[in-house]
Parts: sequence; structure tokens; C-alpha cells
Amino acid sequence: MAGAALGLGVALALMGWFCPDGGFSEAFVIGFGLLLGIVAGRIFSAAWAKRKLDGILAILYQQEDPLRFLECFAPIVEKTPRQTVEYVDGMSHLAYAYEALGKYDDSLELLEQLHPENLKLHQLVARSLVANQKMRLWLLKNDCEMAEKQLEILRELAEAAKLRAPAVGENITQCIRLGEVWLECLKGDPEHLDYIREEKALAKNWVHREEMEKLEALFGGMGE
Repeated sequence: MAGAALGLGVALALMGWFCPDGGFSEAFVIGFGLLLGIVAGRIFSAAWAKRKLDGILAILYQQEDPLRFLECFAPIVEKTPRQTVEYVDGMSHLAYAYEALGKYDDSLELLEQLHPENLKLHQLVARSLVANQKMRLWLLKNDCEMAEKQLEILRELAEAAKLRAPAVGENITQCIRLGEVWLECLKGDPEHLDYIREEKALAKNWVHREEMEKLEALFGGMGE
């Protein structure tokens, strides 16, 4: 709205220069000014929103304060339209904060509220995000049977992504690999210690790194 108003104002201010004789061209200048203003406004608002969101996410992922993150971010997610991938993504961050606190049941409860299969857009990404997070939570709860069910969903999504979205499929494949190794660990197979150490070294946030450290300790104990 602000961009449209600014564009209209600029168009009116320059009207005399562009259209000294008036006529049909006035409508063109006004319309073009509105269009440019709307585009500029959308670009600015998107950049501002991303900067604000990054700052809030940093509370969880960089400042390592999941409680404060939940206080700041939960009201924002609550205002997000339900049938959007943004809502699924927001809820997954909240679930991750509960995971960081060791509240795995609370995290699963949030994820169970989501139905990414009903989304009209970005359904594949949303479904894989939720399935992967559920899989890890069941693994953290040492429930191999429930984890295997989510792992099977990920395998189906990876197959569907081969032609539709290869990059997404590659990410899902990496999640599947970690899930399979994790399951083998829980079942008593210490063969993949190097993989877990590599996953820990490449971890992009402290929650995942600490979880891999625990898994590494479990693997190491088996191998001794």
C-alpha cells in the first residue's frame, strides 16, 4: 500500500513533465507509477520481513535460547494462514525448539496438527519437512517402529521428487541416509561411526550437533 501510494505520488508530481498536454497518456503514467510502486513495496516488505524473521530465528539457532524463541515466534505463527507452507515451516521451527528442550512429545504434538498433504502449493517440500522431523523425534524417543513408518514416507517422497524436484529429492535422500544409520545404531550396529562424526562436523545448528554427539557416544560405546 505504501509503495502504491508513493508510486502514485511520484506519477502525479511528474505528470506535467511527461504529459504537458494531458490526454490518454495521463492514465498510462498513473498506472505505470502505481505498478512500479507496488513492485518496489513488495520487494522492500519482503526484505524487511526476512530480516526480522532471521533475527527471531537467530534466538533459537545462534543464541541457543529456545524458551525465548517460543515466546517471540509462537504469536507470529498463530497469525499465519493455516493452509500455507509458511505455516508448516513456522510450526516446524516451534517443534524444533521443543526438541531442543528435550520435550519430544510436545514437539510431536505440534507436528501432528499439520496436514501438509492438503496444501495446494509446495506440498512435496512441506510433507518431507514434517516426515523428517517426526522421524528424528521418534528416533530420539528410541521408537524404531514409528521412526521406520516416517522413513518409509520419506522414501516415497524421494521417489516422487526424482522428476518433479531433483534438488528436493537430494535433500530427502540425505535425510533418509541419516535415518537409516540412526536406526542401525539403535538396533545395535556400530558400523557407521565415521558417518555420524561427519554429520556432527557438518551440523548447521547446535541442536543437531548435540544430538549427533549423543549418537556418536552411543556408537563409540558399542564399538569398544
